[in-house]
Amino acid sequence: MSCTLSLTCWCGPVLPPLAPSQTAVLAFQAPVPLPFDMGYCWHDTFDDEGDTLAYTPGDERRMKSLNASTSTLIQAIEALRLQLHWPTDCIFLFGYAQGGTVALSTALTLAHASAPPIPALGGVISICGVLLEEQLAVAAGAGAAPARPAAEATPVLILCGDKDAQAPPHLAHASAAALHSSGSSAGSGSDSRGSSTAGGGSSAEVVVLRGRGAGPLRSEREVRPVMAFLARCLSRRMVALEDSADVVELSGSGLGVS
Repeated sequence: MSCTLSLTCWCGPVLPPLAPSQTAVLAFQAPVPLPFDMGYCWHDTFDDEGDTLAYTPGDERRMKSLNASTSTLIQAIEALRLQLHWPTDCIFLFGYAQGGTVALSTALTLAHASAPPIPALGGVISICGVLLEEQLAVAAGAGAAPARPAAEATPVLILCGDKDAQAPPHLAHASAAALHSSGSSAGSGSDSRGSSTAGGGSSAEVVVLRGRGAGPLRSEREVRPVMAFLARCLSRRMVALEDSADVVELSGSGLGVS
């Protein structure tokens, strides 16, 4: 059985209606409150005057709050692993916008975790979310810092639109490069669908959806890369478990919900 940790923001959960068998979903609310009861976010977004915080070298506000969110998420993963004995390769992170940023930040942090290292996760999916420019600058300056081999790395999928101003393709590719061998350069190419993919042996893949900006996945074409990623990374279904007489399927009507 696999567990998906869905990272929500003020827009609410945007996990697409994917319901693979033998999976569980845990939805986390972002911890940082927005002004005027607008909801929550994963890292500081506005300054004291209400203006959007942009990347400014030396300004650590966004990174400090993102690091706190990342640390909390890693603690949740550790609780699943150590207390509930959940295999980490059955744990997936799914995030949208800032939720995608914290999911990628978690993958980046785990890749360089000191002893005892946390085994690789099953996968990370980021929709319209990229690493912060502060993280990309650190990764670029780190050079060839030691990281776990690509074969042991967490598989990552980053989806963005070619017209997305908040998570543009060049930052998506830079995020994939930062996740590849401690920020070393990852090659890129185009597949037959016209989506861009990170190469160079990286476990991070970037799919750029043509003709769309920011927003949740809306069509079969947009969801297809996610389904293909899950098909590669999810553990096999245990059909024998589903056929067991002791297992009772609960449908929506059986739960009293519509």
